[in-house]
Amino acid sequence: MPQSLWSRTRRLLPAAAVAVLAITGTVAGVTAASASPAPRPATTFTTDHQLCYTVTSAGPGITIPPAGAVTLKNQFSSFKPAISTPPVIHCNPVEKILPTGQVVPITNPAAHVLCFAITPPKTQPAPLVTVTNQFGSAKLQPGQPNLLCLPTWKSLKAPPNKTKPQPPGLSHYTCYPVTVVSGAYKPPPVMLKDEFGGPTSVQVNPVPQELCLPTQKTVVTPVGTKIYKIVPGAMHLLCFPVSQTPIKTPVFDQNQFTGPGTAIGIGRTFALCVPSTKKIG
Repeated sequence: MPQSLWSRTRRLLPAAAVAVLAITGTVAGVTAASASPAPRPATTFTTDHQLCYTVTSAGPGITIPPAGAVTLKNQFSSFKPAISTPPVIHCNPVEKILPTGQVVPITNPAAHVLCFAITPPKTQPAPLVTVTNQFGSAKLQPGQPNLLCLPTWKSLKAPPNKTKPQPPGLSHYTCYPVTVVSGAYKPPPVMLKDEFGGPTSVQVNPVPQELCLPTQKTVVTPVGTKIYKIVPGAMHLLCFPVSQTPIKTPVFDQNQFTGPGTAIGIGRTFALCVPSTKKIG
């Protein structure tokens, strides 16, 4: 195992991957006169934190659309990527507990993410951005897009066998490696809890590695064109390397590329991706 999971992924792709922390105020809930929070409508989701792991193996059943069939459109550009298989990153929605005791809960436990390495057909726009979240704010320089992350059904024991192609309330993401130009993030030690275990105390590296943009995905097939739009209110994700947490392997993933359920081997913890706001310039 190399010193950095990020450097390992960069050897697999043109660069590395994934995203970061929720903005204060994204946890919905209205306080009534009795001081009891009003129940959240079942169909309302915020953007959850995602705890991401490297993929060590992938079973059969993965079908990638042919070259030129997929178009990705985000705030930076629109392009047709080459998509590599097998997948390289798997992410779980994760509960985060701050040192103050504040809990940032999971609002959409079905919404997992599976990421594939991508290569753009030519150099894509990657403007300077300012990204802000609970860890702070910094000006970042993105590199070239290197990951496509799909909303994914996941089960620990058997194929999900869902009838819908993806879980609700989660967008596709295109991820870009980033370098810090100015400013800094100051993440405290946090506790994380996902389907694999926890709460586990982790250290978050203050240097982000990937910025993931909500993305519209269009797929052209012999039977027609399908458009997967950005979920309203979707936030960006900024991804920070983290210390190790418990894992459970394998899992079974199902999305538009993996069919009714593909066995996915889970490796080391890769990053904590935090909901964030982004401003170009």
